Amino acid sequence: MAPQRLVIISDLHLGGRPDAEGLLGTQICSSYRELTAFIDWLRASMPAEGLCELVINGDFVDLLAEDDPGMLPARAWTADEGEAVRKLERIVERTRAGAGRGPFEALHGFVA
Repeated sequence: MAPQRLVIISDLHLGGRPDAEGLLGTQICSSYRELTAFIDWLRASMPAEGLCELVINGDFVDLLAEDDPGMLPARAWTADEGEAVRKLERIVERTRAGAGRGPFEALHGFVA
């Protein structure tokens, strides 16, 4: 069945360290609350009998920009699986923006 609503978003670049204490950050996107609210709205406004398809088209998570000063520098490639998982966990935590939930939790609700 074809979706009744098709929504395409791209180039979110979730990840990267925000500017802090005179240290220039690597973060491109900081609109986590707005993205979470958008996904929640999309879920709430789905047609009762129809389908809604959300396409996240490229550059969703920015592992290249994710670093931890003094411990984990930003690099062009993360070959170690454990390091990649730690980066993703940090990104998920940061995108919660102190709210307890963020875009990843909103996507979980959307898919459910």
